[in-house]
Amino acid sequence: MTWIDEYNEVADWLRDNRGKGLMLMGPCGRGKTEIALHALPCLLHLTHNLVLQTFTACEM
Repeated sequence: MTWIDEYNEVADWLRDNRGKGLMLMGPCGRGKTEIALHALPCLLHLTHNLVLQTFTACEM
């Protein structure tokens, strides 16, 4: 993974989300899926002991 400037906004949100949700949007290939399906569930498990099940819209 290569760190890109857009990830700074996600990192800021992780530090203090001020009660707001996270919306990932942008062009293809920026890492939105990797963040949503892999990074956030892992971080939430490590910090809050939450276990999340991820799925795509097609699987709904």
